[in-house]
Amino acid sequence: MNNQPTPARTTGAGTTVAPIAPGDCGAALPEFGRLADVRRLFGLRRSFTYQLINEGKIRSVSLRKAGAKTGCRLIHMQSVRDYLTSQMEGGTS
Repeated sequence: MNNQPTPARTTGAGTTVAPIAPGDCGAALPEFGRLADVRRLFGLRRSFTYQLINEGKIRSVSLRKAGAKTGCRLIHMQSVRDYLTSQMEGGTS
């Protein structure tokens, strides 16, 4: 496997488009993220994140094909930020 970064390319309009790696959100907070993104951005571990989801304190969605046992859980990042902000303002856990 070639681990060399892909060079930026030039579009027909003369602008440079740098390749984007999975999980690379840049400076903007994405609308949805995976559990690893919650860990990286907010420092919340997987089990605690699932606990918050089960308690209805943060929002998520599970994407899977009909009849499939496994899927992809996406976390609503703004709900995580809102939860953490409420904790700073003296909210209950």
